[in-house]
Amino acid sequence: MTGVVVFTCVAAVVFFVLACMDQRKFYWTFSSWRYADPEANEPSAAARTMNRVWLLVSCALCLGTAVYALDFDGSGAYSAVEVKAVAKAVASDLERGSGSGFRSSAGVSSEVHDTVREESDGLVEVDGGTDGYELTNVDGENPVCLVVDIERDFDPGGPDGGFVDGGDAELWSHSVSASVRDGPC
Repeated sequence: MTGVVVFTCVAAVVFFVLACMDQRKFYWTFSSWRYADPEANEPSAAARTMNRVWLLVSCALCLGTAVYALDFDGSGAYSAVEVKAVAKAVASDLERGSGSGFRSSAGVSSEVHDTVREESDGLVEVDGGTDGYELTNVDGENPVCLVVDIERDFDPGGPDGGFVDGGDAELWSHSVSASVRDGPC
């Protein structure tokens, strides 16, 4: 689509420059050579004005086409590279948050969903759970699989047998590893 945008922008500039030219000079430069008597065939002032209007309309159409081509499908859907970048950012965030203590797979699932939403401004969808999360763009295309592995270690040691204020907050330690691979889970 970049080629379409560049081509239509160049054409718009050409049309605009031609519209800004003196239309009489435009006739004598580009069209008069075709006639045996160019003065007899010179366009009227109204015809020259219409020529300028058509050139400006052509310029506007080219610019409109360029703007439309920038967002051709209209959805703003992420490409495969962008979906994979979001998945890698989520994996990195999960691994950095290993010490935060995920108590269950539901906690990890919630964290994955929240992080994907933050990283993609809502333009990436998440499906699945527990071990594998399939990330796609909003159109359901360009799947990437985010695999999350949580290792929970029980540590009964520490002061007061590992209990803090009667709870078990420090009994468990967690390590999270996350990997990203192309394709669906």
